[in-house]
Amino acid sequence: MGHRLRGGEGEKVLLISCVETFTYSKCRYYYLSLCAPVSNHLQAPPYPGRSANSPDIPVLVMTKRKRAASISDQMRIFAQIHQMFRKSYLLLFTIVSLLVCSGAEAQAVMLDTAQDHSMKIDDVRLHYKVWGKGEPVLLLHGAMEYWREWERQIPALAKEYKVIAVDTRGHGLSTFTDRELSYELFADDMIQLLSKLNIDSIDVVGFGDGGIIGMAMAMKEPARVHKLIAIGSNISADTNAVYPFVLDKVKRWKYDKMAFYLQVKFKDNPNVKLLPIFAQRMQALLLTQPHYTIDDLQKIQCPTLIMAGDHDFIKIQHTEFIYNNLPNGFLSIIPAGTHYCNKEKYQVVNATILDFLRWKAERVMRY
Repeated sequence: MGHRLRGGEGEKVLLISCVETFTYSKCRYYYLSLCAPVSNHLQAPPYPGRSANSPDIPVLVMTKRKRAASISDQMRIFAQIHQMFRKSYLLLFTIVSLLVCSGAEAQAVMLDTAQDHSMKIDDVRLHYKVWGKGEPVLLLHGAMEYWREWERQIPALAKEYKVIAVDTRGHGLSTFTDRELSYELFADDMIQLLSKLNIDSIDVVGFGDGGIIGMAMAMKEPARVHKLIAIGSNISADTNAVYPFVLDKVKRWKYDKMAFYLQVKFKDNPNVKLLPIFAQRMQALLLTQPHYTIDDLQKIQCPTLIMAGDHDFIKIQHTEFIYNNLPNGFLSIIPAGTHYCNKEKYQVVNATILDFLRWKAERVMRY
């Protein structure tokens, strides 16, 4: 607030703050004058820290006009005040909109902050990104996908863990050579990557093919995988595991069309000329692998959560078969979830993943 100044008879003067100066400078009722120094007949009242011997300083004063403003002046004043409040409202609305922006936009900003990394592994270079701090978690995408498949999970996980999302060979920004593909090869790539990153033990979360790769890693090096979560994964490539229409769809792939689809999906992919061959190799993989047995599942010693949607194209009976034959297995069926429950029902999936990773994994007796 301002301070009243004592002036000559019949005059009213007002000392105002900077904010008041900005606000009232447009008002025609008053005019501003700079008094430096303050004239003798205008004496400022005492304020903290000011003594009688303190030098006069420049102040802003307003002297009320003796004549009334015209109607047109008043209308201009009201219009200016209205415009000022309108701008303030728009600014407030913009700020609030930014604060409550959609989760997808906020996640996109967070996802793009991670730096791109690559590592030479065997005959390829694997691309990966890292977010957060804490115990490491490896995210493995599904077939014909790349790291961004986890865009709904990364922000939630990165609050508590060091998240490493990898593009498997041929996918995303990872390179590819004309070589027969297998889940064992993918698993070897991941094990070598972890070794070069000096990670002896890690939690693995895999979707589809990523879950199969995670199981293969746990079979090969049980001590390497601390916990495993496999979402919508299978251990055989036949109608015992997958509904027939899915296999038929893969059989009808046109390599040139699939290569174009991948070129668009994998922006800046380094393997553009090899994408038709890559599609052919992936088709052969999906139609013939994996073919794990109960003995293979028994090699997985870590706590393993098998997750699937109740409307997944991986048959629930097959999902339950995997769960029932794991030495330390756990099961989660997502209600109203399809094969892509990690995207469609991500809130339920995220809560389940975090609960399992936080859990101390004590033995639970089956009845």
